[in-house]
Amino acid sequence: MNLMEVVMAALVLMLGTSAAARLWGEALRASGDLAQREERLHNLEALLLASEGKARAWATNLTTTGACPEVAERLESQLRELPATPGAILTLPPSPSGVLHVRWEAGGLRRERLLSVSALGLCREGGHGP
Repeated sequence: MNLMEVVMAALVLMLGTSAAARLWGEALRASGDLAQREERLHNLEALLLASEGKARAWATNLTTTGACPEVAERLESQLRELPATPGAILTLPPSPSGVLHVRWEAGGLRRERLLSVSALGLCREGGHGP
């Protein structure tokens, strides 16, 4: 082997090592981004479950029921009191009477659920039943 072959072999080895290190760095960064995304999704799901749990707990402790729109408004104020994780935002988009549209957002991710106040036993729609 002459000097030129040794230099070329070293150059090829260096380029291959550099490319592998770059790929490894990109994979590590993507893995970190994915872990952060999964954590945000987990937090949003926990907030949705907490919202539903708050509504169910309120329904269990409620002694009197009222008209569904008014009960939905009171439930909305109850949900706004939930402690949110940093960066998480609760929005309650317009929804039909007797239904509460709960939306938690964080970092470009969103989780939504519709809570029916009558299905939770918080109110009675119309004059049905005793």
